[in-house]
Amino acid sequence: MVEPGTGRILALAASKKYGSNKGGAKKGPRTTYNLPVDVKHGGGLGLQAGSTFKVYTLATALGEGWRFDQGFDTPGAFSPASGYRDCAGRGVNSPGTTIHNAGGEGEGGPHSISTGTWKSVNIFFMMLEQKVGLCDVVRTARKLGIARADGKPLREVPTFTLGVNEMDPLTVAASFASFAARGRYCRPIAVLEIIERDGRRTPIPPSCRQAIEPEVADAVNHVLQGVFTEGTMRGQDIGRPAAGKTGTNNGYTSAWFAGYTPDLAAAVSVGDIRGSYKCPLRGVEIGGRYYGSVQGATLPGPIWVESMSRALRDTEPRGFHGPDMGRFGGGHTPGLEDAEDRERGERGDDDRSEARGRRRFERNLFDGLWPPWDRPGHRDRNRWDQDRWDQDRRDQDRRDQDRRDRGRENQGREDQGGRGDRPPWLPPGLW
Repeated sequence: MVEPGTGRILALAASKKYGSNKGGAKKGPRTTYNLPVDVKHGGGLGLQAGSTFKVYTLATALGEGWRFDQGFDTPGAFSPASGYRDCAGRGVNSPGTTIHNAGGEGEGGPHSISTGTWKSVNIFFMMLEQKVGLCDVVRTARKLGIARADGKPLREVPTFTLGVNEMDPLTVAASFASFAARGRYCRPIAVLEIIERDGRRTPIPPSCRQAIEPEVADAVNHVLQGVFTEGTMRGQDIGRPAAGKTGTNNGYTSAWFAGYTPDLAAAVSVGDIRGSYKCPLRGVEIGGRYYGSVQGATLPGPIWVESMSRALRDTEPRGFHGPDMGRFGGGHTPGLEDAEDRERGERGDDDRSEARGRRRFERNLFDGLWPPWDRPGHRDRNRWDQDRWDQDRRDQDRRDQDRRDRGRENQGREDQGGRGDRPPWLPPGLW
């Protein structure tokens, strides 16, 4: 656990007690490795971080002008055969590799950077990384304190966004704390003061730097809060605003959850130190409970929830700084709303209607008031042209007409002389 804005290490924990096993045995309930940290500080080689690394692709995309509802269609399988270069300019394509989504689902579909994050869609993030640039994503991660647990250079490969690099929990927690601190990264510190034997005191100040724009960090926080309400951690929360990302590695070799509030950040990793590929998390008993497979939300997530709930019980809840909706709000993903309608119909529930209503309001407000190239904070005029704007408006008009034809609640009420009831997510002053 790390304090955002200072880097102070507030807690380190491992499931093995520190010390030697009987007879010097390598296997047993004890270890002489400081497992939550990297090799340089006495730790192990780390575990692959999995989908927690998607946050660096998300942050890069938002920094380059992408919007919350902006996205694209994805195939059922993807091969990184072209378009990937490392920071030395070398092509690192892998045409012989085929990427699937978690669980190996063959069905693709449209995703925005919000829904792609909430559902942790592998193929979407492979394609997004390709669009924004692999090196740009690597640079974002480095600025936010990411370094391999074994001290070796980061592997700059297409699957970087899927967390192929081995990490330690402390490094990941300190990195995620940067988002809570509005983009300010602080090196984790355990020693706060040195007291000489003569009583002289030397305080150790935080070592911090602004790694990414505060507004970009705010936008990342906005998306990652949806992981709890719309995504892989839906149904698990700590009773206060929080943001985070699950991580489950290929073959269930390791599982992660990293998350934060404005006051505290923490990362949890689960894996077998005998060798994650040799001993995957399938058909295992952990803490007296059997798991057919361990995923980020099935064990690391609950550990994070319980730990953070207790650690923050005497801290007054507070929210994150809101995102600049003029810069990040709106956007369009062709076919996404229809796909969400079908998905909700197949599930037979409408639990997500409030959140989707909020997103529609934001998109309509910021897409409808001015053309994209004139929006506040928009820094790349060449991204849009008049044809795209006209098509967006035609698509929106068609969706509005479809909703009116189906007689959905609160749609088209203005034509009937009233607006209907105010949706619970809409501020009273705007209704």
